[in-house]
Amino acid sequence: MTADFIDTLAHRLETELDCSDEVAGEIAAKADTMRTDYEDAGFDAQDFIDRVHEAPYESLDRQWNWAVGDACAELEDCTDSRPYRLEGFDDVGAN
Repeated sequence: MTADFIDTLAHRLETELDCSDEVAGEIAAKADTMRTDYEDAGFDAQDFIDRVHEAPYESLDRQWNWAVGDACAELEDCTDSRPYRLEGFDDVGAN
């Protein structure tokens, strides 16, 4: 995990999207895991923030899940975005 990345993204989620501290930390940790798993993609905090803003939903949890699904869809070797979604591995497929 990259503490600077997690702190930066969590802070931006809290200030720009009125996200609670707890949820912002969870999202930032999941984003950091995705960055590590797909290091060649070069994701940064701004990439995740932009995708959340582009999401066609109003609630942050749905925006986040859409954002990671969208990012995963652009990666050749990402076939499942559930590890990075807030719900994780529920019974609804992702991607």
